[in-house]
Amino acid sequence: MRKGKFIVSILTAAALLMTSALAVSAADAEESYSGFPIVQEEVPVSTDHVIPSADPNFVEMTLDEFQELYPDYEGVFPEDDSGISPLALEDPGYVTAKYDGPFEWVQEGSKWYLYSGTGSSREKVTLGGWYQDGNYWYCLYPSGATKYDGSTATGEMITGWEKIRGYWYYFNEYGQMSTYWKEVSGVYYYFSPSGADAIPGYPEGAMITGEHYLPYTQGSSTYLNYYFSSSGAMQDWHYPLPEELVSGVPSANYEPYYVNSRFAEWRDLDDDDINEDQHNGLDLRAKVPVKVKSATDGIVMVAGDATGMGTVVIVKSNVTAPNGNRLIIRYMHLSEVNVSVNESVTEKKLLGKTGSSGTNAPHFHIDVNAHNITTTAVRADNGQNPAAFFTTVPWVGKNPYGEAYSGYVD
Repeated sequence: MRKGKFIVSILTAAALLMTSALAVSAADAEESYSGFPIVQEEVPVSTDHVIPSADPNFVEMTLDEFQELYPDYEGVFPEDDSGISPLALEDPGYVTAKYDGPFEWVQEGSKWYLYSGTGSSREKVTLGGWYQDGNYWYCLYPSGATKYDGSTATGEMITGWEKIRGYWYYFNEYGQMSTYWKEVSGVYYYFSPSGADAIPGYPEGAMITGEHYLPYTQGSSTYLNYYFSSSGAMQDWHYPLPEELVSGVPSANYEPYYVNSRFAEWRDLDDDDINEDQHNGLDLRAKVPVKVKSATDGIVMVAGDATGMGTVVIVKSNVTAPNGNRLIIRYMHLSEVNVSVNESVTEKKLLGKTGSSGTNAPHFHIDVNAHNITTTAVRADNGQNPAAFFTTVPWVGKNPYGEAYSGYVD
């Protein structure tokens, strides 16, 4: 029987904190998203999967009874809506608020469905919504909804990719919503967790984009800057300088991964004890000509001299930022250029060599921005930390990661 009262599980009260509800609009149904696989994963047969158990502790109570039992539960009774998504206020979208239970998973063919009730009142859950079972969140399609892959839903449990209220989620082969890191088809994604590691502005389980300061692995105390394209794919670019010592060149002149000046670092440029400049990129130790190779595929926009940059190569990469622009990568202070304007380049393509053009202190500068800025100044708050794009680099010198150097996200 469908519910007329407020139904809540004591074990799953956290469901009411979810800030995203299931709604499929015509616009969502028509939208294609080339970054994701079109074919969703199938749920394995029952012999390979432990069927989620029904929650035996469901208690029917009114909102007043719930408030009396959980007087400090701010997720249900916020004083204002500043700390909770308007989507959650509009429609919580929970199965337990629509059906009496108890609930049981049933496999029909290759799909899993949730049934509510017992005996003559037993019925299939067809209205859709979020459902928490144990430590995992599941989501069911409302019957008749057009799914992300274009097919029509019949109330089944979601597996694979799905867009819910403007956010992308990934549900594994058992229908469990992903959080933290997830590898899908060889690409790493990050889905907002709950608690201390929650990503501001994202509901729990939502795929993130842009630059973020994240734990290296789930539960790790080591945090690094990472960058995720508009399709959510974590970026791991080719390091543009030689990755080992160059024969005949002392490390004082070139040392792989050595950072002289990190992103967003305040600098005193004229020795007057006043910080005039916040660095918009990374400066790397390269006092003699060493090869500079393209970090990504892309198109050369500038190849030559530019005011304040010396000899520079500027590449519009093939990586789309969350704002819809392609990321611009600028390689500065070169001694020679080996590409031309409008030339297509691939990752590891030789662009030129390091030098001292446009600077009094020989070094190599690289910066990244998502605002189509080429030869004009890029402020740090309009740029991205280049270190975020080189996820396995063992940096030397100044550590380019840190809370103070993160958060420049479009």
